[in-house]
Amino acid sequence: MFRKYLKNAVKTTQGAICKEAGFTLLEAAIGLVIVGLITVPLMQMYKVNLVQESLSRTRGSLANIEDAINQYHATDHFVYPCPASVSLSEGQPNFGASVDCSILANLKLCTSPTWSTTEGICKTDDTTDAVIIGAVPFSHLKMQQEKALDFWGNKIIYAVTFEQTNIATFTTNNGAIRVKAVDNPKEILAGTEDGIPEEKTNSVDFFLFSTGATGVGGYTKDGVLIQACGDATTGFEHENCDFDDIFFYKENPDDDDAGAYSEVLGANFFDDITRAQLSLPEPLWFPHPDNGTYTEDYLLTLSTHIGIGPEPITNPAEAIEVQGNIRINGMLKSNDICDITGSDCFAPELIAGDMDEMKCDPAGDTMAEYQAVMKISNGQVHCNSPVDATSNMPIDGVTLQVDTSVISGQCNNLTEFVSGVYPNGVVKCTIHTP
Repeated sequence: MFRKYLKNAVKTTQGAICKEAGFTLLEAAIGLVIVGLITVPLMQMYKVNLVQESLSRTRGSLANIEDAINQYHATDHFVYPCPASVSLSEGQPNFGASVDCSILANLKLCTSPTWSTTEGICKTDDTTDAVIIGAVPFSHLKMQQEKALDFWGNKIIYAVTFEQTNIATFTTNNGAIRVKAVDNPKEILAGTEDGIPEEKTNSVDFFLFSTGATGVGGYTKDGVLIQACGDATTGFEHENCDFDDIFFYKENPDDDDAGAYSEVLGANFFDDITRAQLSLPEPLWFPHPDNGTYTEDYLLTLSTHIGIGPEPITNPAEAIEVQGNIRINGMLKSNDICDITGSDCFAPELIAGDMDEMKCDPAGDTMAEYQAVMKISNGQVHCNSPVDATSNMPIDGVTLQVDTSVISGQCNNLTEFVSGVYPNGVVKCTIHTP
């Protein structure tokens, strides 16, 4: 009897479990729909965030590389570095180092099919305006390798004008790299005139770009070609990786917020991330190169006007404009000393005491050793001298009672008074004769 009861109980329990664990087809379908409704927006959000992260991180790398190149120029090089080889990998000699591009004739043309397997950099033509193209020379820039890669771990391409790598020909904003951009990216798909790339008038010193998620025309960090560039029929995507002297700029140089690209496959597709430098940033301070004329380092700036103050001075009126006090532990050398308007000036020789205007006892003065300097104003000293009430002339031989409180701490306030200022800035003290 007990065995029969136990057997029935087990069957009942199994049936309940099966009944609770099972789903009807309708229930499963509804569950899948709910999962889809939740998953699709999440996937779309993930895709958007991934794109934003890839843009943000790669743009950050491009900005850091630009700063490193400018720092390279500032630290005793005074040129932009030559590119590194795109085909070398970690562990190979000269990996990440600038290739010697000082002799243009030794470089292969970018149209040569073997340039990437030999030097790893190429030139666009044989003129001095040639553009040298390769990878970022992170070793010479003292950067970590990862800083010279984009979000996808591929090498960032670096193009620089040949003249800008030579100190004899370097001139800021003298680059020959030409860029194209659109005036209104929203009009790209519409095909209007504002959506058609056009060459900008300002040539740039150097150009940096990531080949984007597709990697078209790019190289991995191990120096392997990701995907061939293709031909001109590929449109925007072809312009940078064809390695001529014209590049397509994702942001219009006149409008950095304008993203000139399309995610739609076709002639308008473009996913490169770009950065261009028109000229050295201002202000940039650097030691002057030792070219045989200078024996010391001089700090120079490319800025013609510098403003210093607690708040930004957007338009300094003079070479150096300071809103506040200036403290100098040394000599101040100037041809003129003026008020803030510049209309009232005098020669510093007056203060130095080289002129009679700064002396109370100039040569031939009958009141010598009797006149005291009481104040300085309007570019001259004012002497306290006894005068005749009728003639208003100094009275010869009459002694002077000096107000010693005025000159306290300079001369002996009991027996001397200030009678002049020597050229070295030391006051001249005269013994007072009662």
